[in-house]
Amino acid sequence: TCNAAPCVIGGNGSPTASPLPPGITRAPVASHSDEEQAQILADAKEDILNLIGDNPALSAKFLRMAFHDCVGGCDGCIDLENPDNVGLAEPIDALADTVAAVPDNAGISRTDIWALAALTAAEETNTAGLRFPMTWIGRQDCEGGRLEAAKAGPHRELPGPDLTTHKLLEFFDNEFGFNPRQVTALFGAHSIGSLARENSGFDGPNGWDNSNRRLDNNYYRINMGGNSASDPIEELVEDAPNWTQRQVNNNNLQTPNRFQWERNGGNGNGNGGGNNGGNNNGGNNNNDRIVMLNVDISLVRDMEGFMDESTGEVSCQFRRPNNGEPTCPHAAQTLEFAAEYAFDNDLFLNDFRDVFSLLLVHGYDTSVTCNAAPCVIGGNGSPTASPLPPGITRAPVASHSDEEQAQILADAKEDILNLIGDNPALSAKFLRMAFHDCVGGCDGCIDLENPDNVGLAEPIDALADTVAAVPDNAGISRTDIWALAALTAAEETNTAGLRFPMTWIGRQDCEGGRLEAAKAGPHRELPGPDLTTHKLLEFFDNEFGFNPRQVTALFGAHSIGSLARENSGFDGPNGWDNSNRRLDNNYYR
Repeated sequence: TCNAAPCVIGGNGSPTASPLPPGITRAPVASHSDEEQAQILADAKEDILNLIGDNPALSAKFLRMAFHDCVGGCDGCIDLENPDNVGLAEPIDALADTVAAVPDNAGISRTDIWALAALTAAEETNTAGLRFPMTWIGRQDCEGGRLEAAKAGPHRELPGPDLTTHKLLEFFDNEFGFNPRQVTALFGAHSIGSLARENSGFDGPNGWDNSNRRLDNNYYRINMGGNSASDPIEELVEDAPNWTQRQVNNNNLQTPNRFQWERNGGNGNGNGGGNNGGNNNGGNNNNDRIVMLNVDISLVRDMEGFMDESTGEVSCQFRRPNNGEPTCPHAAQTLEFAAEYAFDNDLFLNDFRDVFSLLLVHGYDTSVTCNAAPCVIGGNGSPTASPLPPGITRAPVASHSDEEQAQILADAKEDILNLIGDNPALSAKFLRMAFHDCVGGCDGCIDLENPDNVGLAEPIDALADTVAAVPDNAGISRTDIWALAALTAAEETNTAGLRFPMTWIGRQDCEGGRLEAAKAGPHRELPGPDLTTHKLLEFFDNEFGFNPRQVTALFGAHSIGSLARENSGFDGPNGWDNSNRRLDNNYYR
């Protein structure tokens, strides 16, 4: 019953939400279909992308808001009377119209929209183009009116900025059940954003690292020496760029004075300037100055016994002894993970996505077999594939994990994007190929002897290496790769930045060798070019069960591509409309 992302927490056939804490009530049962919910989420995501486009600083604020909301259980309510939440009114207000646009009883809560905003922010800012899918909906909002309750949530004790390694790990273990690797990965969220004295008392207008609009591993790299994660501990510690602690004087604000670590923002090693215990109103004037909090430094240095937890002042040095003070020991429980992330951005981003996705369902039970896209057709807990037509055989049961399959699809998508980048005309050809393949049932095989399929050898051949790179028994077929190519083409060419997620894998290929069978598929009767309205609608109703609106929408694929006499006999080198590299409504206009 949980047959496609987003899966519904507590929905019929999906996992039941864990007992709700006081002040949280169940949302009414959704009265909207899966398709309607998907459209609501797509519209909300488009709003969020526009908000981020107009104000890129919102990305970091959406991530911060989601974390603060999910301490104690994600419930779409934050106590703005709590000084730790100062500044969060801005992202709450930014999303107010998006939240209000969600119909009543849609089964999508304010908490869901906040989670979607955080996932979208991570997706837009990460440097690997990694997708952060909205896998779950149905989170429960705390009681009260929408905007009013959002700003008057229950008081939650948040982790302070002056935690030692032990205290930091203890908090995240008790609150979320996160292990040291997960905690280390989660803190990479600090690679985007900045720190404002009026919000937190810390003075960091340039943020934690020198690329504070990009979600990447630079947050770890600037704390690490050596040349690889396998280097000796001494090199990782002693060769690291230095940090020095300075006091920020907030006497002109209703905020306590703070101690923060600073250095200039370059990547080179060096002492970074400043002295422990220095006192300055607001901060030094280095335009490239970057900062770390004690809680950040605790991922690489163990300040147990050296930190005054009432003020945050630390009596050990980050790297080289100065003024006779000792050097802080390395953080034995987390330094190795920080080192791995420092030298492997993809590892960091994948681990961050995993732990951040767990954070966003904190307080709910998500134990279900089909718990993330792509769901497997015919897999345990997903719908059973329909009976296979003659000539199509079931693929062997997948021997690869969900994570391995996700990586295979990510690698394949990267190949497809490169193909389209080198030859933009392939976008339309991938869409045409997918349609011709799916008449009669998608099976990764096209009869090139059929004159209607002339020209399709090019996209088949273009994808041959991508198909061949998929390991045997991965549970991902040639048909799946063709579908991924079509979805990627639509995603890359549409003018709204709309995502076309790869929700299903496990389609079945027709019998025979990979490339040979792909070009010698069973004969299928395709719709001719000279159909009346009645005949056109009759074909798509009989073949796919599509209604007139769906047929009309599908033909918008003709907004990209062109017509070649040598393929179809039609002479249209400029295509159907005057923007034939863009998937848009100009075809109808």
